[in-house]
Amino acid sequence: MNYIKITECDIMNGNGVGIVLWVSGCRCHCEGCYNQESWDFCAGQPFTKETEEYIVNLLKNKPYYTRITLSGGHPFEPENEQACEELCGKIKQECPNVKIWAYSGFYWDKIKNSPIMKYTDVLVDGPFIAAQYDENLKWRGSSNQSVIDVQKSILKNEKVIAEELI
Repeated sequence: MNYIKITECDIMNGNGVGIVLWVSGCRCHCEGCYNQESWDFCAGQPFTKETEEYIVNLLKNKPYYTRITLSGGHPFEPENEQACEELCGKIKQECPNVKIWAYSGFYWDKIKNSPIMKYTDVLVDGPFIAAQYDENLKWRGSSNQSVIDVQKSILKNEKVIAEELI
């Protein structure tokens, strides 16, 4: 997996102060995507064990970080899933209070069985649709997207909206 960048002190891509890992590679190609440079799977630099350790150490050593967000690009593309799953597993093991958010251009039903989901707390699902853009939406860009409580959804075996976050 490659990644474009790591954003620290982020307040835009999830609740609280967090880190964003912008992975490379996305086949959704949403019209109006604000991060088209991340569509290329070869863009950026390789995600290594050193990169993983860097992220985990940031989360462990800076208590004001309450979450990490996986975005991109697309963390749920097959080329990215294993590295994202391993990162999330390490975060939950070493930083159990850190929330994991993920953004996906796929809807819940398509990715609910992804191995990343066992670690994910909040998922913003669905492609960005420019015609449904609404600047008043919290955590999402278009009205077709949902903010999902992943762990409750897994328990109930149905999509549960994270009402407290929207």
